[in-house]
Amino acid sequence: MASSYTTNSGIEKPAQGDQTGSWGTTINTNMDIIDRSINGVLALTLTGTTTTLTTTDGTLTDGMYKVLVLGGSPSGTNTITVAPNDADKLYFVVNSSGQTATFTQGSGADVSVLNGDTAVIYCDGAGSGAAVADFTKDLGMSSVNIDGGTIDGTVIGGATAAAGTFTTVTASGTLGVTGVATHGDDVVSDTDSTDDLGTTGVRWANLFVDAVTITGEATATGFTGTLDGILGSGAAAAAATTTLDTSGVVNLNLTTDSTSSTSGALIVDGGVGIAKKLFVGTDFDVSGNAVIDGTALTTGVHTFTATPVFSSDVTIEDDLFLDSDGAVIHLGEDNEITLTHSADSGLILGRTSTADDAFSILTLSTGDNDIAAGDKLGQINWYAPNEGAGTDAIVTAASIFVASEGDFSASNNATTMYFSTSTSGQPTERMKITSAGNVVFPTDAMALEFGAHPADTSLTHVADTGLLLNRTMMAPGAVVQRPYVYHTSSTQLTSAGALHELSTSLRVAITPKHASSILFLECSAWLCSPNSINIHWAHFYDVTNTEVPFLPTASGSRSRVHWSMRVSDDDANDFHNMNFIVAGTAGSTDARTYTIWHGTEGATAEFLASTLSSATGVTAPIFFSVTEIYNP
Repeated sequence: MASSYTTNSGIEKPAQGDQTGSWGTTINTNMDIIDRSINGVLALTLTGTTTTLTTTDGTLTDGMYKVLVLGGSPSGTNTITVAPNDADKLYFVVNSSGQTATFTQGSGADVSVLNGDTAVIYCDGAGSGAAVADFTKDLGMSSVNIDGGTIDGTVIGGATAAAGTFTTVTASGTLGVTGVATHGDDVVSDTDSTDDLGTTGVRWANLFVDAVTITGEATATGFTGTLDGILGSGAAAAAATTTLDTSGVVNLNLTTDSTSSTSGALIVDGGVGIAKKLFVGTDFDVSGNAVIDGTALTTGVHTFTATPVFSSDVTIEDDLFLDSDGAVIHLGEDNEITLTHSADSGLILGRTSTADDAFSILTLSTGDNDIAAGDKLGQINWYAPNEGAGTDAIVTAASIFVASEGDFSASNNATTMYFSTSTSGQPTERMKITSAGNVVFPTDAMALEFGAHPADTSLTHVADTGLLLNRTMMAPGAVVQRPYVYHTSSTQLTSAGALHELSTSLRVAITPKHASSILFLECSAWLCSPNSINIHWAHFYDVTNTEVPFLPTASGSRSRVHWSMRVSDDDANDFHNMNFIVAGTAGSTDARTYTIWHGTEGATAEFLASTLSSATGVTAPIFFSVTEIYNP
């Protein structure tokens, strides 16, 4: 028969007749196990956060010690697992490791021994649900009789002991006193502004003091009686105290609103001096005059129920809104000058006087007190709106300004008025009127036009030549202009695949003279398609406005183009004429540039082919024009 072992200490129990000749070794080991289990002390060095105490049958192991002295340098709370979980264990623990040690044996309760504490713990060996209990945690005694010794120098003993005198009484938890605690000196907190005398739920009934010094907040709930003659609540006589002086906060919890000078949570018969900021949570009501010697800052809406009167200058550091249509700003002692808002239109500068020559004058004045030649005296600018993410340029579109012709003096203030307009970017000077009354057109090719637009008569400056008097009696259908490109280069142009520009050399630019004109776009080209079967498309394209002009009406899902053709059984000597015209209204006098786009099903097409399979070859030019036809 094999040996068996005790459940809790692993002491070997040899079977009858077993271990003949070696039984003494087993007995010696068993005696060592018993000795360790009864009186053994283990200095257990803890590292990291986990440790295991193991009891192994028939072998001296660390789980068999009775006393555990914990040391080492664990990195945090160290969990000590007692194994196996079916063995009962009783340990005396001294924790000097510097960290909390938690004993566990299964999924049941654990025991934590704080650093510096001692404990007697019991492991119940209940298997996977084994629990650990602390015998010293809740020690119940009906009485404790200490007959001798001292506590902090005070003698303890005798049936009737004298009152104890202690220099220091320290409690890590709650120190409960059911009787009267009498002391002969100050009660002093060990920290500043962190300890309470009573709590919200458990308050002191009565506090008898000769003097109270409050450096923080003083809050009184249900206060009655008098404080130096001042009544807390109830019907009372007038207060007798002349001064209430505190360096802390005075908190009045009464929420009664004030509707007059004699109502509210705080009533003061005299004036109130406030050295710092005054914050009012709701309305601020002043029956008399509000005198503000400094700056009044208003973050909300300031509403006047009567007309405000300002006896001195008014400074507004941000926007001023006059929200009423027809709002008027009156200027002058007699309010004779007005600036009136015309709803959805603009501003009207007016004068209220009905006397002769009582007109309004708008004066632009410079602050420069040393006017030299070329200095501006005033300027009016016209801008496009600031659209943020819009497409309009945020620049001056046009301007009128006056500049000096020379240094100003008591006898000289000669000036010139300048007129500038813009086509792109900043405005350019177009005309000026000098101090002598001369009208000057500063750029070449400027014209004076006469008659309704389009003008039938014009006087045009011809650079370095003179003036051209032109009378235009243009009939409907007349050709206004016809820019074109005639491409005769022997360079071969090829095109294949989806619609794309055939060549940048085939672009035609035009600026229509009249928005109502008809624009005719015409292309004539010779195309070679040396493939058995091929389909071609083409259309005109507006490069400036990135669009196809004058497209035909859509029909089903078919692509809309200006020209298409299908060829088959061609070779390199076969040519086809690609001739197409489209027309439409110009719409504006804005400059634009047109070009030709061509596409195939995939095979290559050739234009202006000069090198073909024939012995001689041919040259086939491309003609592209844009014709403006007058259409009044």
